[in-house]
Amino acid sequence: MLNLVKVEFLKLKRKKIVSMMFLATLLMPMLATIYFGNIDLSDNAMKYFKWTIFSYNLWLILPIILGIFSTMIVSVEYENDTFKTLWIVPIQKMKLLISKFIMMLIFTLVFMSLSILVTLFWGKLIHHIEIDYLLCIYLIRKCFEISGLLSVSMFPILSIAFLTKKYILPICLTIIYAFSGFLILTVNMYAHPLSSTTAIVVRDIPGIVLNQDINIVYSLLCIGGWVVVFTIVIKLLLKRREW
Repeated sequence: MLNLVKVEFLKLKRKKIVSMMFLATLLMPMLATIYFGNIDLSDNAMKYFKWTIFSYNLWLILPIILGIFSTMIVSVEYENDTFKTLWIVPIQKMKLLISKFIMMLIFTLVFMSLSILVTLFWGKLIHHIEIDYLLCIYLIRKCFEISGLLSVSMFPILSIAFLTKKYILPICLTIIYAFSGFLILTVNMYAHPLSSTTAIVVRDIPGIVLNQDINIVYSLLCIGGWVVVFTIVIKLLLKRREW
């Protein structure tokens, strides 16, 4: 497994677009600066963080980027015909899928870490926000929380990309998946993995109130249920294709 992850890193070194994806971490701090204008946020840091990290970044931007990233790391195998080589050597297909999931998890961790660093730097420089160690610990905890939950929630998209030679379908499904998760959050947060992820993440953020009580167990069951279903489906389809 470690060797598979290492190989994935080597493949990504040739993809300049991956580093360009991290530029998206600048988007929300810049928009927040425009939105708040000259408002003094030095005594209201959480209001700024809700805008830069816990809103569109969590609901839409990162899920869409993760969908594109997962599609890219799979489609490159089809484009270069490396799957044909991999299938004739003794590599378990599910292990290959898990190695790509680990890459998605690492990407999310790096993205969230950069988002927090950029947000803190921008907040200190532009909005004169006070930064103490309690705030840093809180943000680091949220970074791990979002990275783990969001990566698992995007597993269905990774599974579809793994089974599809063309990248158009998983990209289109990513957009639908991200927007539907955002919309369903206000209706039933336990029906969609992204809705459940958002509910868990925002449960202890001051000032955010959802129209339903947040039940962490139900949310985790929702995310886990989708992962189990897609794992079974992909195993059956791989077996049917004799991969």
